[in-house]
This record gives sequence, structure tokens and C-alpha cells, in this order.
Amino acid sequence: MFRKISNGCVHLVNRFLPDPFIFCIILTVIVFLAAMPATGSGPIDIVNAWGEGAWNLLAFSMQMALVLVLGSALANAPAVKRLIARIASIAKSPVQGIVVVTFFSLIACWVNWGFGLVVGAILAKEIARQVKGIDYRLLIASAYSGFVIWHAGFSGSIPRSSRWRAWSIWATISSQQDSTCP
Repeated sequence: MFRKISNGCVHLVNRFLPDPFIFCIILTVIVFLAAMPATGSGPIDIVNAWGEGAWNLLAFSMQMALVLVLGSALANAPAVKRLIARIASIAKSPVQGIVVVTFFSLIACWVNWGFGLVVGAILAKEIARQVKGIDYRLLIASAYSGFVIWHAGFSGSIPRSSRWRAWSIWATISSQQDSTCP
């Protein structure tokens, strides 16, 4: 019964819902047409701005890809894998498994969000192998609970900008003291 209902819904969506690329093209045309009167620019200027703006996202995309790839490489290094296996052996019951994954995921995300993303998942998988009867859904949720703290860690933008601000204030104060000293 459930299969008939879901197959009917899938058939309905496949028949009447257009391809997502169509939405992309339609929204691009709408934004293009709205941008001309809103900015007072001509069509060539709008196309140039769109082309230049899209390439500016490439640097950010590459940074995010590198964070995930390098975090994965670090988490899959033999020394880290051995450490993960040792940490997983701490848990003897399902409750202990959830607590261990949550705690170490928080620490890993505090170090770097990309590293924490991968380490949390690998640790959850290892604990699921070792601890029988653990709820895998809750285990995965606890692995990703480290994202609660990542923005306060070393890779967060707020702490980095705060450190930069503190350093620039200190440098300003130091230079003023140096100029006033005889």
C-alpha cells in the first residue's frame, strides 16, 4: 500500500515538476531583467558583472574544498585512525558511545570544522562497529553536534577577527607609547 502511494507521488512529480536547471535559467533571466532598472546599467554591464562575480566565488569554493579534503586526509592518516580506534574502545555501552562521540566531535570541531566533520563521522562508525545495540541515528546526530562549537574554535571567523582586532589595538597602543616615550 505504502509503495503504491509513494510510486504515485514519484510519477506525479516526475511528470509535472520541471528540471531544476529550468528554474536556474528562469531566475537568471528575472534577475538580469530586474538588475537593469535597479542599477541603471545596460545589458552588457550586467552580463560583465555576472561573469566577474561568478569567478570571485571560485576562491571561496576552493578554500572550502581544501578544508574538507585536508580534514579528510588528516582524519584518515594512520596515526589518527589508531587514535580513533583507541577512543572508540573507551565506550562499553550505548550511552557511553554517544557521550564519547559527542565529546570528541566537539574537540575536533573546535580545532577545525572540516577535521571535526570527518573525525566525528569516522568515530561514530567505529563506535557503531564496537558497541552493539547503539542507536545509529542518535550516534550520527551526536557526531555532528560538534558544529555547535566550531565557530568558537581556531577555524572560526569570529575568534580570528577578534584576535586580529586585539592585535591591531595592541599594535596601535604600543606605537603610541613608543612615540610618546623620550
